[in-house]
Amino acid sequence: MKRERENLNDTREELASYIADNPGVTFSLLKSIFQINPGTLRYHLEYLEGEDRIKMIKRGNRKCYYMDPVSGLDPDHGHPDLNLHQRRMIRVIKENPGISRKELICLTKQSREEVNYNLRRLKEKKVIWKVMDGGDPCYEYITKEQLAAEMMVIILEKFLDDEMDRATFVMLKRKIEEDLDT
Repeated sequence: MKRERENLNDTREELASYIADNPGVTFSLLKSIFQINPGTLRYHLEYLEGEDRIKMIKRGNRKCYYMDPVSGLDPDHGHPDLNLHQRRMIRVIKENPGISRKELICLTKQSREEVNYNLRRLKEKKVIWKVMDGGDPCYEYITKEQLAAEMMVIILEKFLDDEMDRATFVMLKRKIEEDLDT
């Protein structure tokens, strides 16, 4: 049974990779290239769509498949331990920078508790950050480069305000630069 599951995952990954390399590929072409019966192929494609990894667009009576432009080939956004709801939340936040918690609840169709939990996890993983807009928190997607730049500004301000000695400043600066390179 485990081997069968691994084969299913391999097939899905091969399909996702092929779609990334051949945007707009049709269902019938995928069926003939992969030699998969239509029901099994439909299952894999719907699974990939459900994970927001690919998009199906109808062109006349043809179904054409494309990589999801937000998630691309990295459905986990560099964090394999994120669940499907968290990955979808990242996508919504990327598409709507400065989105509020209330808007996230509406757009993700998650409960208030689920949104709070997922926001907390994404902030812990440093995938998003909370930005205050007056009294209301808003959320934005954060890249590694943005995080490094923010950290550099903070330590520079502390150094210039004599809240940090030169040796500590240099050590933290090097650490940030090293983390950015990894």
